[in-house]
Amino acid sequence: MTQREKVLAGSLLGCMVLFGGAACAYLFVYEPVMEAKARRDTAEDELQKKQKERDDEARASAEVLKMNPRLNQWEKISLPPRPAAARPKGVSPEEQKQKHVTDLKVEYEQFLSDLVQAAGFEKETISIAPKAADRRITEPTLKGKEKLYERLAFGVSARGTLNSVTKLLRELHKAPLLHQVRGLTLTSAAGKTSQKGKVKEGALDMQMTLEALIVANADPRDSLMPSKLAYTPKVLADSNRDYDVLSRRNMFTGVPYKSQDDDRPRESAATSCGSSS
Repeated sequence: MTQREKVLAGSLLGCMVLFGGAACAYLFVYEPVMEAKARRDTAEDELQKKQKERDDEARASAEVLKMNPRLNQWEKISLPPRPAAARPKGVSPEEQKQKHVTDLKVEYEQFLSDLVQAAGFEKETISIAPKAADRRITEPTLKGKEKLYERLAFGVSARGTLNSVTKLLRELHKAPLLHQVRGLTLTSAAGKTSQKGKVKEGALDMQMTLEALIVANADPRDSLMPSKLAYTPKVLADSNRDYDVLSRRNMFTGVPYKSQDDDRPRESAATSCGSSS
């Protein structure tokens, strides 16, 4: 082998070693490092996405609690998903649940009846009955097929005054239960008749839809109302507000509320101006 051939062979061998080393470095060092970096970047992106979702959920939860502070005690004020008493022998969980829901409907209907009558609505006009929940509302589910909550809907119709309506709404909101008014319609009953003859001046016909929630993971109990709460559920409005003043200028009928002060003689404009000077 000549010197020139030796140089060429050495150069070729060096090139082979160089490219082989570069290929090995790429395959066993650079490529794994880049793959690890890509996995790290993907993991960081996923982490940031999860953190953003968590922060968004926390903000949304805070907004909901700000609007309705009573949700802080949802486990206690939800209608109970099951009774506290042990399941009787020979009764399947599904049978016990169906009986429990039926009992809840009866108790809640009686609760509504007592409130409506106490609010001053005409007894003979009161009608309360279960109804189908609004299907347009999608109910979320837990892991599996169990619903996060079940809605019990009721329709209420009655005739009374605006004072009766405001009192009923106030008492419904004060009740320590996870329920809400989904719809309310008030129409003037002027010109209509009842079993007692002509309706009273300023009477209103009320149509109301309510929904109460049975949350799956709420605390079990045997009665409709919770027995022990850490504190009284906070309502949205100040408890010292007097809503009865709304009826002094009834927006639905135009019939003003007449107080004892309305019978007092009023000073003329000239007299009042003269006394102020």
